[in-house]
Amino acid sequence: MGFQVLAMMGIFIIPIIIGIFMSKKSKKASMIWFSIPFLFVVGVLIWWVYEINDRFIADTDLATEQIEPFELLEDMDGETLQAYGEFEEDEDNPVFENMYEYDDFSLGVDGEEQLTYIEIREKGYETTKGLQVGDSIDRVEEVYGTDTYTTNETGIGVSKNYVDREHERHIKFFEDDGVITQITLYKR
Repeated sequence: MGFQVLAMMGIFIIPIIIGIFMSKKSKKASMIWFSIPFLFVVGVLIWWVYEINDRFIADTDLATEQIEPFELLEDMDGETLQAYGEFEEDEDNPVFENMYEYDDFSLGVDGEEQLTYIEIREKGYETTKGLQVGDSIDRVEEVYGTDTYTTNETGIGVSKNYVDREHERHIKFFEDDGVITQITLYKR
């Protein structure tokens, strides 16, 4: 039997069976046994909320964080966008008023034509602290610290996330097999 089957039996099935047998002798003992699976599920949910929520971690100073050659909040008129090469405009993006998809990166621009989202998918673009796609994910905590939380986004993968609430900035480092595959910097 696998570990998952044994764990499922130990956490869910056995306490319920014991609770059924105990119900004839003691209602109190029976309720305690019946509550074990419920308490386990509640505990897992609390842990999950803690792990994916950025409210439970300390701030990381991202006030000057950029991904060269892009700078958050810089003006992005049509001429500036074309200077970075050919792009396709994503008109169906639910988050950003204007999203521009290039081969190696994507840029999100708000209604005031300011850059509010940078997504890098290829080498050649460095963060202010010197990280780029292709670097080891282990370097992220060395450079940015341990005040991070992890998420798993469908279709993209697992990421280490840092937040600066005062300056409303977030940076995410997505990884696969220990290597950074994508870096996202955005202003909330």
